[in-house]
Amino acid sequence: MMPAGEWFWAARGQRPPGLAILVALVAAAVAGLLTAGSLMRDADAYRAGHRQVAAHLAGQRAGAYHLTWDGGRAWTREPPERVSGSTAVIWLDSRNRPAPPPPGTAGIVLGALLAAVAAGAAAWLVVRVVLPWWGARRACLRLDREWRDLDSSS
Repeated sequence: MMPAGEWFWAARGQRPPGLAILVALVAAAVAGLLTAGSLMRDADAYRAGHRQVAAHLAGQRAGAYHLTWDGGRAWTREPPERVSGSTAVIWLDSRNRPAPPPPGTAGIVLGALLAAVAAGAAAWLVVRVVLPWWGARRACLRLDREWRDLDSSS
């Protein structure tokens, strides 16, 4: 009969190493695509609830910008995206207040890549660490059951 420690290593050695890579790549691709789709839907919903206007940069004081546009004016700490010297493009929310711009393509791609890396790493960890541990645990429990059956039959 094989000692419990050898059962663990035997279970680990039987799992093909390419399986972890394959599972990680599939998980990364699925997570990246789902995240990119979700982020694009969120950006579209943001654009539907906000509008973009050209504002005049009326002044700047202590890191704050005074902006005026048709129907409004405000101070904002976020530097506006300048089109020309004193004209800036800003986003307004439904209450006509300045809002941050929606995530761009780079933000969506970065979010999808981060989700893909996290999902791939988690899948690789499950296949290479958790599944062998679970198999070794089951093998040890089976071995304990066999020893109890042998002890009770004697």
